Amino acid sequence: MKWTEEQSQAIQLKNRRLLVSAAAGSGKTAVLTERIVRRISNCDDPVDIDSLLVMTFTRAAASEMRERIRKRLEEELNTASGQGGNPAAISRLRRQTVLLDGAKITTIDSFCLSLIREHVDETTLDPSFRVGGEEELRLMQSDVMEALLEEQYAGKEEGFLRFADGFSRGKTDLGLSELLLSVCRFAESTAWPDDWLDRCEQEADQSAKEGESIEHTSWMQYLLKELREEAADLLEKAEQALALCREENGPSGYEAAIASEAALLRQLSNAEQYADVRRILNAFREWQRIGTNPKTVDKEKAKQAKTLRDFWKGEMQKLLRSYLPEDDAGTASDLLQEADTIRTVVALARAFRAAYTEKKRERNLLDFSDLEHIALSLLWEKTEEGYEKTELAERVAASFQEIYVDEYQDSNGVQEALLRAMDRGSMFLVGDIKQSIYAFRQAKPALFAEKYRCYRKHTKAAPVEDGTDTRIDLRKNFRSRREVLDTANRVFVQLMNERVGGIRYDEDAALYPGASYPEPQEEKTESGGRETEGSPYRTELLLTEISAYDEEEKQAETEAHLMAERIRSLVDPSGGTKVYDASLGQLRPAEFRDIVILLRSAQGQAEAMVEVLMQEGIPAVAEQRTGYFNALEVRTVLSLLSAIDNPMQDIPLAAVLHSPMGSLSAEELAALLSEAQESEQASDPGPGKKQVLSLYERLRSVSQSPRYPEAAAKLRRTFSFLEEAAVRASYLSLPALIRELLETSGYDLYVSALPGGEVRKANLDMLMVKAGDYERTGYRGLYDFVRYIELLKKYDTDYGEAETGMEAGNAVRIMTIHKSKGLEFPIVFLAGIGRRFQLRDTQAGIIMDEKMGLAADIVDLGLRTRGTGLKKNAIARYLRTEALGEELRVLYVAMTRAKEKLLLTAAVSDSEQAETAVGEMRGRPNGADLRAAGCILDWVLTAMAGDPGHCGISLRILSPACDDTGQNGKETDSNEMREALLALIRGRKAEQEGDMDLFRFLTQSYPYEEDVSLYVKRSVSELKYLGEREEEQGNGSFLEPSAESETERHKPGGTAAEGETAAERGTVYHRVMEKLDYGIIEGASNPTAAVRIILDTLEEQGDLLPEERALLDEEDLKTLLVSPLGLRMAAAARRGELHREAQFVMALPANEIEAERRSEEPVLVQGVMDAWFSEGDRMIVVDYKTDRVRCEEVLSERYRKQLSYYSRALEMMEGRKVQERILWSFSLGRQISL
Repeated sequence: MKWTEEQSQAIQLKNRRLLVSAAAGSGKTAVLTERIVRRISNCDDPVDIDSLLVMTFTRAAASEMRERIRKRLEEELNTASGQGGNPAAISRLRRQTVLLDGAKITTIDSFCLSLIREHVDETTLDPSFRVGGEEELRLMQSDVMEALLEEQYAGKEEGFLRFADGFSRGKTDLGLSELLLSVCRFAESTAWPDDWLDRCEQEADQSAKEGESIEHTSWMQYLLKELREEAADLLEKAEQALALCREENGPSGYEAAIASEAALLRQLSNAEQYADVRRILNAFREWQRIGTNPKTVDKEKAKQAKTLRDFWKGEMQKLLRSYLPEDDAGTASDLLQEADTIRTVVALARAFRAAYTEKKRERNLLDFSDLEHIALSLLWEKTEEGYEKTELAERVAASFQEIYVDEYQDSNGVQEALLRAMDRGSMFLVGDIKQSIYAFRQAKPALFAEKYRCYRKHTKAAPVEDGTDTRIDLRKNFRSRREVLDTANRVFVQLMNERVGGIRYDEDAALYPGASYPEPQEEKTESGGRETEGSPYRTELLLTEISAYDEEEKQAETEAHLMAERIRSLVDPSGGTKVYDASLGQLRPAEFRDIVILLRSAQGQAEAMVEVLMQEGIPAVAEQRTGYFNALEVRTVLSLLSAIDNPMQDIPLAAVLHSPMGSLSAEELAALLSEAQESEQASDPGPGKKQVLSLYERLRSVSQSPRYPEAAAKLRRTFSFLEEAAVRASYLSLPALIRELLETSGYDLYVSALPGGEVRKANLDMLMVKAGDYERTGYRGLYDFVRYIELLKKYDTDYGEAETGMEAGNAVRIMTIHKSKGLEFPIVFLAGIGRRFQLRDTQAGIIMDEKMGLAADIVDLGLRTRGTGLKKNAIARYLRTEALGEELRVLYVAMTRAKEKLLLTAAVSDSEQAETAVGEMRGRPNGADLRAAGCILDWVLTAMAGDPGHCGISLRILSPACDDTGQNGKETDSNEMREALLALIRGRKAEQEGDMDLFRFLTQSYPYEEDVSLYVKRSVSELKYLGEREEEQGNGSFLEPSAESETERHKPGGTAAEGETAAERGTVYHRVMEKLDYGIIEGASNPTAAVRIILDTLEEQGDLLPEERALLDEEDLKTLLVSPLGLRMAAAARRGELHREAQFVMALPANEIEAERRSEEPVLVQGVMDAWFSEGDRMIVVDYKTDRVRCEEVLSERYRKQLSYYSRALEMMEGRKVQERILWSFSLGRQISL
């Protein structure tokens, strides 16, 4: 194999710590394998393979590495033997082959386990310990936590009770348990968990004691640095706006206000003390009124300047809400309360860890965290000065001449401490920080980033001497075509930097073409080059439109229709895309098997996409890790086990009775229950003495019913079956019990006969396997097994439906981006890039960081309010930035999976003109632009707008593939058939009268044809959408990164809870405005507290769920309620003249709704007004909007038509004129009069 210069250096250099930064597709595994083989086969500097430590992150990777080395050794041995080579070399190769099976090529967990077993005498462990399974340990954690909380409640300690009241969710301790477990799991991800908990407590005490003097806390130092950098980014925007103001015909009227704000931003970018930050932020509370421009102003320049100002205003408003407390005393009080909470949390975490460890020792169990931390305790010992290596560490380190670590970018603090303990200065670390996508496993890409910055870069021109920490960059990509790499480079050079992503995407990080692909003949030009603009391998961005209130599954279906259309054209043998087939050594037409669809998350999308693609005639398969517990047959058997354990459980019993095992229809059950109810009423003991009976008890009373003898017989048979099964459960093992239940009832035969019977039967077999696994944990009994399964479902430990060994064959594959890591595919669709980022961790009641410690919500139990303090907002900002960096790296992994063609797809609502938006060159985005993004699509469009060639991406806007009836393409097909028949008739001489009759029949016009497609009823939202489509005239449009549509709602803190749709966020805002009591806000001295009381009241009444409340920004609501509009609405509410969620129906002529129609048939228009109120004879219509926009003109144009319909409907209902039409933008925090 021919190696590049960089690869050769990475293979040959030794006697140093060597970091190899291996870009996607750069052959890092081949380099690592070759380096090891050369090292162990070198007779001049002999090293045996059992004196190397090679650590990987998965068992599969370790096994693959071992086999790669074995294959290379065999190749070298064959070569040496065949040439009559050096006997010493042959002997050495044979020796390494023998030693290979015992070599330390292992995962970190396996290495720790072997270290502990070899030195178990130096620990307090029983040598017969075993490593527990994930499910067993989850159940144990649940039991320990439940016991701990019961003990704490019994103790009635004031601090705990305050914590429990403030952080429990609903009527259970589930929220409390999850918070505490998250803290414990995070502690376990650090090298020294007890030390980290101690530091959290000390950090909280320091913040609380020093009050105003919080400058030197780690979180404040981070916050000050962040605010300076944010201000610098916003200053850049302000200077761009100032430059526009000073241009010829520029908006000079804006200059004074913008210059004043730029001066404040400049001060903020240099602020070193929090007191200075407070002063400057206070100055931003009052925004200077923007001036009037001369009549000669260039309107486009004025619009650009105003858009820029709206952007930094919006970002500064977020900073004001998060980092400018109302008063200093409030900040000190918050920090004191937060410190109390943190002390309680730390004490509970310590107590849980101790109890959990004791429980594990009772069962002689270890978990994976134990393996790492016990190994650390063998290698490090704590002294007064810190931690020092043990003698054992020195011996272990001496046993390895070199240490190799694959995928180093995914290391965490514990693993780094293990490596440092064995580090003797000869270490080979290989990875790619741009592909670090395992933050949920506590991976710390910062470890890679630090070495990347500190190690000296080695090149042939500038070599680094032995003994010096060295870095080599592998930049050549041997996977992808130039078009794929071109897009990736041009996107990430604008988006990825040290703050967001962990590395600056410069020439050292960029991808360079290393693969050679033949080109299609038709693409050759006369000069032998290629027309890149028209290349069939050019990256594409495909957008389609969705309805504003589509659920996520519906959005996935719409996007799947879009992809289906493109896939058909890609695999068209005559005009589709050709891919290189290495086995043929030439290009061939693409097939379905060459295509993969990548998703950030498969949940709620993969199944819907498979179904749509199959309907479209495209074979598709999805590899899923979910769905097992939702399979009908699994749910039925679990219900059966629950009913056997306790027949008093209504839902499981009803499921069994209604299943094939019980054979009772819904009608039969209803009839029996009706008879039971009559019997209960006849024997009613009187008021206040009514007994609540279970379903079992009620049905028992009618099991001999003469009225319904057949149903009663089924009931008796089922009850007898359950009773006999309960007896068997006392002496049979769980797998044997399940097998007997299935065979006795015949349910296994029943499911086998259903569609997909092979998979269903395999699911039941898998359930018996899981039952066996459960019993091996030491737990016993039906009750604990059902609880065990419920726990697995709660923690998303799903298995996916059982596999039956069937291959995907020639089908499109759908998988997650994480699943695709390390793989490559000829054609890649990256789908769902318009879905919002899921950054839920920043909204938890307690959040944490290794350096800054713990932060908690500020809860006032007296006022029943919840808020966030300065410290929590600072840590949340850090976590959000880290999460965005992770999302950017996920995008990099996804884009670099493509070998030949990359297609990005998204379903967006309310799209704008694509050519106009992408065509507006905005310059390279800065950090503020990156942090303001809400989804991958925002980033892609921002990059396209900042690149003269739009990053080598062709933008295509396609109409939704289905009409409202869901009959995809049927009308088109019939029209095409009609036209084909007409062409045939026109093309021949109509000599016979029959032909002329047929011709006249086919060409006649139905006089009311237009009314056939007329809708009887339309909603106002549909009419708004229709109006915009009329304006577009089919030119194609998309969503600008600077404007978020009504379905992509404004989200508090820039984050969104996982799984919720944009429509849900908007719905929550609207429901609060419908239900809130204006009397609470009127005259309130503390509007912020009043808003919290309003929300608490709604939550108590059941009008607002806790998870919905997390979607709200209290500051948004306060801004509206204390505004002039809010005060007017409050006064109208007091007079009884405020009407909320007012429904209406009115009839309008069809030609008024759709201009192209001639019909005057009436169409019913239905809608709901958010609010309207009266002031004397005046009527005012109000509509709330959560769209994230940068200027009010976007909202005005977007919703003008919608409010005109509202006004017209109100005038028809009330018989008087509407004087004002007002939009309230929660995003902009102001009203817009139309």
